[in-house]
Amino acid sequence: SWEVRARQRMEEARRLFDSHHYAAAEALLSNILQAGAISTALQTTVREWIGLARGFDTWDRFDHARALAILTPYQSRIVPNFIFLKQITGADKRSTGYEGGFDLLRNAERRAIQGRYDDAVARLYRACELLAQTRLQQRTPALSSGSLDVTLLPEELRPAYESLRDPGDRRIRLGLRQGYELLVALDDPVGKVYQRVEKVLLNGLSARNNSILAHGGTPLTDSQYRTFAEVV
Repeated sequence: SWEVRARQRMEEARRLFDSHHYAAAEALLSNILQAGAISTALQTTVREWIGLARGFDTWDRFDHARALAILTPYQSRIVPNFIFLKQITGADKRSTGYEGGFDLLRNAERRAIQGRYDDAVARLYRACELLAQTRLQQRTPALSSGSLDVTLLPEELRPAYESLRDPGDRRIRLGLRQGYELLVALDDPVGKVYQRVEKVLLNGLSARNNSILAHGGTPLTDSQYRTFAEVV
């Protein structure tokens, strides 16, 4: 009967979902509803699975606010995930501000599971950059890596950072490495961690820069991803 075949297709959808192919899982589940008559109870389950697949697909594409709205009806099914999603969006007051970086790490892991190492390393790079940006922003006084106010820095550091001012729009922007070097100069705990892993991290960044998604033409390997992921 179609009900038996529908349950078989649901198992296929579960496998797709578990391998993080959320959009494909949603498409397969939607087809179950359209292809034939099934019991009301099974329809309810399929619709719930469609909502979960759609929500996780939206989350996987970093549309956190929309994902939160889609997944709210199913929050009791995914309690730890839902709490974390609320923290990313700032809807949970227990948010630390660092959740976005952890979200990028988890996203990188999913891309690596799918063998998409260039995508994975691009996300690791952004997570690494975001950590420095967030830490600078959370200091007192708060510092912006996108438009650094040198008057907020200790006097002895100001000339070096003033020299980075863009002659066009007069802003001072810090790249990933410069953000961490400022944290080192400020004797920040994150700067101290950066100093311990600097060499390995910069090697990983070099591999990323040669990636086809950055400035080069060489696809990254599983080994390169793992080396960079470990230090990040």
